Amino acid sequence: MGMSMKARLGAVKALATYWSPTPSIKSEIHSIVSELRKLAPVRNSFAHGQWGFSTNRRKLSIVFAEESKDFFLPKAKHYKSAHIVAKAIEARAIVKRLKHVCDSLKGAQTP
Repeated sequence: MGMSMKARLGAVKALATYWSPTPSIKSEIHSIVSELRKLAPVRNSFAHGQWGFSTNRRKLSIVFAEESKDFFLPKAKHYKSAHIVAKAIEARAIVKRLKHVCDSLKGAQTP
């Protein structure tokens, strides 16, 4: 609680580096951390941004303003629905990989 996404991912990578029971698990966790770092900006927009529709209501688009801003700036991020779906698919794939890693850790019979 209270840690930034970057700090959390750094902690997971450090744990994997020093305590992974096998090199393959370590490598997979490092790969997952790398993918999560790429998704972090989109995640932050969803978790901390302000949601609203763009001015053109004919096209589905969601605008995310930065946290602590009470208005949409010209540089606010606009995400089209296809982009949101694509990022959700990426996130789901990462969750499946994490589940596989957790299952592998359970099977490694580490103390």
